[in-house]
Amino acid sequence: MNFDIKYLNISVAKLHFSLHENELMVKAKSTNITSFLTDNIDNLYVVSYRDEYIPVVYKKMIKQEKYKENSTTIYQDNSADYLNTIKNENFKYTVSQDSREIFTALFYLRNLDLQNQNTINLDVNRNHWQVRSGFVKKCQINTILGKKKSILVKLDFKKIKGAVKIKSDILTNNLVNEKNSLYFWFSDDQYRIPLKAEYQTSPFSVTWLLTNYQK
Repeated sequence: MNFDIKYLNISVAKLHFSLHENELMVKAKSTNITSFLTDNIDNLYVVSYRDEYIPVVYKKMIKQEKYKENSTTIYQDNSADYLNTIKNENFKYTVSQDSREIFTALFYLRNLDLQNQNTINLDVNRNHWQVRSGFVKKCQINTILGKKKSILVKLDFKKIKGAVKIKSDILTNNLVNEKNSLYFWFSDDQYRIPLKAEYQTSPFSVTWLLTNYQK
């Protein structure tokens, strides 16, 4: 599953999602135009998970102009162990037993009743967050798959517990933000394909558009 990330209607990055045997891999790479608009990125996220997309091991390999990270977070019950080899950082902290990081949370959301309100616990940069989804409307949109009936949901993020803001990668910082809402269009069928996403950043919105999907 591939997405084109657009800012000012210009493609600034490509996203690739792949699922294989309880492992989710996300690759994010800048396009050539990105350096004029934001940091160049070449990021890799790998999550091993158990039932209902609960993470077991979360690895981040972040290569941005202004930020680097090579970390592994290991989850066990209500605790997590974070190790960043670039900064030689090691932290142990508590999490909710049903906490997810942002990417598995989005995949888990697809399995829920999108016309109801849902709340998912998140572990973001060693802070406890919640994402709350609300049904907006059903609509038909143009996609790479043709015209598709979709369910539009609004996602709002709230920090429940945590320290001051911890610097992290662009994707995480932009997606998980109390100031902005994230909108997702999912296909209104059994597959719940994420067709489009949009979130606001100052002064313009950023859009994700599906460019490739394989069942």
